[in-house]
Amino acid sequence: MKKHLLGILPVMLLSLLLSASLVFVVQPPCCTIDSEEYVAQADLIVHGGVLNERPIGYPLIIAAVEYIRPPFIRRVTFLLILNLLLGAGTIYFTFLTALALGFERAVALLAASIVAFFPSLLNQSRYVLTEHSITFLVTCAMWLQVRNRPLWGSLAWGLATITRTTTLPVALAQVFFAKNWRVRIVIVLTVLATVWAAGELRMQRNGYRGVSQYDSQLILLAMEVEGPDFNVPSVEYLFGKYPHVRTTGEALGAYTRDAWNHPLHFLKQRALAFWELWGPLASSGNRYRPDEHRGLPARIAIGAERFLLLTATLAGLCRQRRNPVFWQLCLPAIVITAIHTMLFGEPRYICPAVPGMAVVAAWALHRRFGQKTNQAA
Repeated sequence: MKKHLLGILPVMLLSLLLSASLVFVVQPPCCTIDSEEYVAQADLIVHGGVLNERPIGYPLIIAAVEYIRPPFIRRVTFLLILNLLLGAGTIYFTFLTALALGFERAVALLAASIVAFFPSLLNQSRYVLTEHSITFLVTCAMWLQVRNRPLWGSLAWGLATITRTTTLPVALAQVFFAKNWRVRIVIVLTVLATVWAAGELRMQRNGYRGVSQYDSQLILLAMEVEGPDFNVPSVEYLFGKYPHVRTTGEALGAYTRDAWNHPLHFLKQRALAFWELWGPLASSGNRYRPDEHRGLPARIAIGAERFLLLTATLAGLCRQRRNPVFWQLCLPAIVITAIHTMLFGEPRYICPAVPGMAVVAAWALHRRFGQKTNQAA
């Protein structure tokens, strides 16, 4: 691994330099309402109290790093440094995953470079949000599974699930790629045990089980969103408009009735959600939140990056459609796209899918251009 680290080290250092410049020089760090709730929940985990509705994975990470934070470094600054380190780790494990799958070193280096300089991942370095944590955990889990470490890989998938609950279908779907029933049992039990432990913590604090109580809000929010526009002033507004909804099942019922009663509006919402995830030109941002406005250069950069990544990934997947490894690498992208198209999309939601897609895209690009270059030489 030391040899591999030396091979990828220049890419990691350059990506770290770009991210650090963006975080500490070009633009100020950004703490959103979500950031404040994650930090507040971390304090509640440590000191006791009723937890809020957010998934507890990222607050657990915040609470853990608080014990190693030097007192002279502000908490937000330390979490941003953690983002940079997790980003570097994601690059490294993307490189190792490609090599472990038997891809050429040039393909592994190209895949790691795609991750290293992917604009959305670089930009997320300045946010105290879950993107770098969940992307690192997903990439680490894929590498551990490829290296035939089912217990540790399943634990990583479990931690990813309690960090972002939409990862659960991806984690459980790993049973279809397992070599035998013993590995399948290990995957299911480890993932579910991790989720159960998170639910037990919420049970002790709040009196009910659950990794997150945010799902019903997301489902209701999906009915109020058109593309990037979140015309929802508060949670109280949502539950005031839908007073009969208190559980995820009731929220799904309201969602289904709304789709049935307003099919054209429903289809428009889903099309705009898909565009937010993968459209070749990003939207200008949320008109109800001016701080999230994107200028034209940012819109072009975000749109171009994801469109090129999606195109190259689809090209590789089509060529290797009978190869289960390629489907395993693309599984996070498939699940994330399906879930957030049916709910609502933001460009940052595709971040956990980038490493797997990068490996497939790098293989396709190397097959298309690298071999021709070698032949010409």
